Amino acid sequence: MAKFAGIAYDNTGYMNQPVSKQKVFNKSDYKVFTPTVQDLSYLTGERKLDRQTVADFLPFIRIVENKGFKNIAFPFTIADRDNTVRGYELRNKGGFKSFSAGGDKVNAAWIADFSTNKADVDKLYFFESAIDAMSFYELYKNRLDVNNSVFVSTGGYPCVEQFVHIFNAYPDNAKIYGCHDNDMHGHIFDVTLACVKAGQVCQKNKQDGAVEFVTNGKRFILQNDKINLKNFLQKADFPTEVKALKPKNGKDWNEVLKNKGIISAKKPVFGIK
Repeated sequence: MAKFAGIAYDNTGYMNQPVSKQKVFNKSDYKVFTPTVQDLSYLTGERKLDRQTVADFLPFIRIVENKGFKNIAFPFTIADRDNTVRGYELRNKGGFKSFSAGGDKVNAAWIADFSTNKADVDKLYFFESAIDAMSFYELYKNRLDVNNSVFVSTGGYPCVEQFVHIFNAYPDNAKIYGCHDNDMHGHIFDVTLACVKAGQVCQKNKQDGAVEFVTNGKRFILQNDKINLKNFLQKADFPTEVKALKPKNGKDWNEVLKNKGIISAKKPVFGIK
């Protein structure tokens, strides 16, 4: 902070305060239930997901009770390690959104793997939330090779490690799709995804109305409204097969799903950018 303020750092008034222990996720703190579609009325009601969609994703959803409260829970695991639950993405009526205290959102992710063998997976779809993944699935199920697909939620702010663990767990030739929100943060998440897949380190420096990128031995600036994977790759100049699928008629895929009855779906609701 001293560097930003332009003044010398003075710690003479510092008081030695005890630091609280970092919270650790403990599975035993949660009573876990296997839900039915009827138990997930928040998803079919407020989120407008079809009952069949919810039924298809039941193996990847739980209800957990903690401190007397029950919530819909999307279990986070580390793809290339084991099926140990490292935390829960929690949702409920009234827009409640949280993540279990002490849970691992750096390495773990919610993974809906519809394959019978990881070696057969040929498509990986990355989202900011499990509900967005389910919404995308419902919108395009008839156009997807579901049996060889994996849908991933990183919980809103993806980390490099989350992407790395997913890539380690599945075939190198699997097609990668960044299905993040249609906003600046979503575009930057696509950029991070492409860099991780290509083995490129990318430094991002936020400026006034723009972001400076440093990667592949290049340094360049993109204005906020010009940030997307296509424009980034033109400047960064490295090959990638990562594709960015962006929702139209909504900021995220669930918003598109809820707008489906309002806006004609004759045209595709996503585009590759």
